[in-house]
Amino acid sequence: MNELPNLEVQRLSESTTKEAFEKRDWPMLRAHLDDVGLDEPIFEALLGHLRRASGFIIRRPNRKQQLRRDEMFRELREFVRLKNGDSAALRVSGEVSVLLHAERGYHDILATLAACDISKLSPDMRAAAYIRRATSELAELMDRHDKTVRKLVQITMPNNPTVEDVDGRSISIDGVVDAVVTGLSTTLVMESYTNSWHDAHDVITLPLLPQAGEAEVYKAGSTQLLAMCWRRWRQTEERLRFRGGALEQHTAPDLPDGTPSGVTNVTVYRPDDAEFFDYAANGRVLDRLGQQFMEMMTETRAVEKVSGISGPLPLLPAGIVSLEEFHAAAALGDILKYEIVEDTERPGGLRLLEWLRGYAVLQHLANDSYKSRPGEAGLTSIYQRADLSSLLERCGLLRPSAECFLDHATFKISSDDLFDSPLIRMHDGSLVIFGPALLTANLTLVVLSTLATLEISLPRKGRSLEVALVSLLRQQKLDARGFKVKRDGQEYEFDAVLVWGEYVFVFECKNRSLSGNRPVNAYYFDLEIHSAVRQVKRLAEALRRYPDILEMEMKVRLDSKTVVPCVFNSLPYARTGDLKGVFCTDSSSVERFFSHRFLMVKSPHRVKKNATLLHRVPLASLWKGELPGPEDLLRQLQDPIQLKIVKAHTEWQWASFAVSPTHLVMAAELIRKAWSVESMAEALGFSAAAVQGSLDSVRQSVQAVKRRAKTKARRAARKQK
Repeated sequence: MNELPNLEVQRLSESTTKEAFEKRDWPMLRAHLDDVGLDEPIFEALLGHLRRASGFIIRRPNRKQQLRRDEMFRELREFVRLKNGDSAALRVSGEVSVLLHAERGYHDILATLAACDISKLSPDMRAAAYIRRATSELAELMDRHDKTVRKLVQITMPNNPTVEDVDGRSISIDGVVDAVVTGLSTTLVMESYTNSWHDAHDVITLPLLPQAGEAEVYKAGSTQLLAMCWRRWRQTEERLRFRGGALEQHTAPDLPDGTPSGVTNVTVYRPDDAEFFDYAANGRVLDRLGQQFMEMMTETRAVEKVSGISGPLPLLPAGIVSLEEFHAAAALGDILKYEIVEDTERPGGLRLLEWLRGYAVLQHLANDSYKSRPGEAGLTSIYQRADLSSLLERCGLLRPSAECFLDHATFKISSDDLFDSPLIRMHDGSLVIFGPALLTANLTLVVLSTLATLEISLPRKGRSLEVALVSLLRQQKLDARGFKVKRDGQEYEFDAVLVWGEYVFVFECKNRSLSGNRPVNAYYFDLEIHSAVRQVKRLAEALRRYPDILEMEMKVRLDSKTVVPCVFNSLPYARTGDLKGVFCTDSSSVERFFSHRFLMVKSPHRVKKNATLLHRVPLASLWKGELPGPEDLLRQLQDPIQLKIVKAHTEWQWASFAVSPTHLVMAAELIRKAWSVESMAEALGFSAAAVQGSLDSVRQSVQAVKRRAKTKARRAARKQK
C-alpha cells in the first residue's frame, strides 16, 4: 500500500501542488518547493502527489497538452536531480513512467475502437445501438431472474441473487447489471466527448436516435466490450496509483506462460493485501442492507403503508412510495445515527428525504414501465421534464426541489454512472428513464454515492455517532461517557470512553462514507482512518500521562488497567488485528456484539402471498458466558467475526482483459465466493449437519403447510361448483 502522509507534520501544500499540476505551472510549483525545501519527507510526499495526479493522464490524445505536460515533467526531474541527486531523479522518472503507461492504455483502447465496424456508423446510430444492446441483454437477464425467483421455496441470508448461464454456471445478477449499466455509461461519455454532445454544465444531450437493427446491435458489442475494458483499466491503474501494489510490464519474447498468440505486451498488476479490508467493508454494507430489508419484509407491516405515486403524497413518514423508500429511510437513519425525517439540512440543495423521494419516484416509474411492457421495450420510458417535475411536486417536493433533483439525476459527463443519474436528456428536452439502473437499485447506496460524487458531506454525522455509541454502552449498564479536558495547555476531546473490568476502551468516532470500491475514494478513506488512529493514540497516551483525567471524569483509578484505543466507524469498516496499536471497529459489529449472544443464519420462507416466516438458527457464540464481558469485546475487536466470515468467502482471482489486440492486462481481484452451511461451519467451527437439519426440518414443515392449504382451497372450490 502507498505510504500515507503524516498530515500533522506535512509542510508540502497538497492544494498548491495540485493546482500547479493541473495548470502545468512549473514556476508555481518550483516557488513552493523552494519555500518548503526538498528533504526526504517532502520528497516522498511530492512523489505521492505526482503519482496521484490524474490530470497528467491525458486519456484522449491531445498533442499540445501532452507536450506541455512533458515539459513540466522534464523541469521537475532536472530540479530534483540538482537538489537530491540522480537516484531521486530516477524515482521521479519511475512515477512519470506509471502515468504514461496508464495513458497509453486508454489510447490503445481508443485506437482499437476506431478500427471496429461500429465506428463506421454515424454517431446517432451508434448511440441507438448501444442503448438497445444494453436493454436487450438486461431484459433477457431479468426474465431469467424472474423465473428463478418464482421457483424459490427457501431464501437464505446473506443472499446474492444469481441465475445460470448457458453452461449451467451461476452468475451474479448484480454483477451483470453493474457491468452492462456502467459499460453503457462509459460509452455514452466517450461519444459525448467525441461528438460534443454536452453543454457548459456537462449535461449530455443525445441527438434524435434512429431505430437500430440487429446488425447495428451486434456491432455495438465491440464498443460495449471496450467500454468495460476502459473501466477495468481505469480501476487497475487507479488501484496502483492510489492503493499501491506492484506493476510488471512484459514484452515479447519475455511474456508470462499462457499468453495468447498475437499478444506482444502484458501488464501485470499485483495489488496490496490491505485492499481486503476496504473490499470487505463495501460487501458488508450490502449484506447489512439486504438483511435489514428482509427483516422489514418479514417482521413489520410496512407493505400495508405503501401508497405508490397515483395520488398526492407527502414526504416520509406520512407518505411512503415503496418498500424500498421506507427501508432506505430507516437504513440511512441507522447509518447516520439520527432520524432523517427530522433533518432539515439540505445537502446538494435537497433534504435527505427529498433525495430519497426523487429516486423512489423514478424507481416506481421504471417498475411500472417494466411490469406493463415486460422485456426490452419496458426498460426505458420517455417523459417530458415538466411532467416529471409536476409528478415530483405532487409527491412531496416543492417545485424548486423537484427541479434541483432532476438536474442532479440527469446524466452528465461528470456523472459516475447511470445508477446515480438515471435520466438521459434527449434532443427535444425530454428525459429517458433508464430502467436497468433503477429496477434493482438500493436507494440507500444511491443517495450516499450521489452525495459522495458531488463531494457533499453531512454536517450532523459526527456528533450523532458519538451520542449513539455512548447511549448504546449505557443501555448495557456500562460506565461510558464522552468529555473534553485540558492538560498543560493541550485540549483532549474524548468521543467515548468505556471503563469495563480491567480495561479502558477509548473510542474515536468517524462517520465517513465508504469507498464504493473506488480506488480514489479508498485512498482518502485510508487517510481518514490513519488520521483517526493518530488522534486516538494521542488520547490514550493522555490517559496514561494524566491518570487524574479518569479519576475526575469517571471516578475511576487507572492503576493497572489496560487502555485499548479504538477507531469506531459508523459504516461497517473493521480490521483484523491492530493498525499501529489501534483497533478498527464499527457500529454494526459493536451493536451486534451486545444485541445477542449468538450469530444466526436467517432463512425466510414464503408461507403465502403476504406472509413470510423468518427462521433463525444459531451458528456461533460471541460471548464465553451467558452475558458479555470485556474480554469478549476485546476478542471481537482483535478478530471480528464478521470479517472472519467474509475472509472465508473471499479469494484473489486473476482476471485478464485486452486494451488492444496486442496488449493484455492481468490483474488480481478479490472475488466473493458463494457461502453454504458447510463453508460457514468451516469458518466458525460449528456442526454443519445439525444446522442443515434444522433448516431442512422447517422447510419441509412449511412445504407441508402450503400443500395442506392448497388441498383445502381446491376442496372449497369444488364445493362452490
